[in-house]
Amino acid sequence: MDISKLETTVHFKGVGKKTKKTYEGSFVVRAALNNAEQISVAIVADRYSGGSVSLSPAAKTFNHCIADLEARIVVDTATGVQKAPSWWIGSDGGRKMYDPNIVLDLQDQAVKEGDAAFDKHLDAEIQAADGNKQKPHLPAAPAGHAPAQ
Repeated sequence: MDISKLETTVHFKGVGKKTKKTYEGSFVVRAALNNAEQISVAIVADRYSGGSVSLSPAAKTFNHCIADLEARIVVDTATGVQKAPSWWIGSDGGRKMYDPNIVLDLQDQAVKEGDAAFDKHLDAEIQAADGNKQKPHLPAAPAGHAPAQ
């Protein structure tokens, strides 16, 4: 399987610290981002931060999470819409929410579950490859001699 196509579904539920509203729904996310995509996330996050050195660390972290989720959440090719709950889409991908903790928590969960899906996929590939290996046939040792190594 092409690793760039590996996806997982994240079932998210969180409560906004400011609004106390519960946000719940499923997101289809890419399990891994390659190096170029990770660099693009950093560039986009920097653009969202305006390259400002005076921007608060919390705002920079928020912008990084938004950029990362834009790269991770899968877009339906037929509709051009993210495979995400309506509350996420309606909030412009988290930008128009009053609860930044929801964006941070979602990004954290998407990365953790994506990493787990990626690891599971690689483990399965390794096991399949190991199962296809022929074990060498060693001749039987003559009586009274050590077995062949």
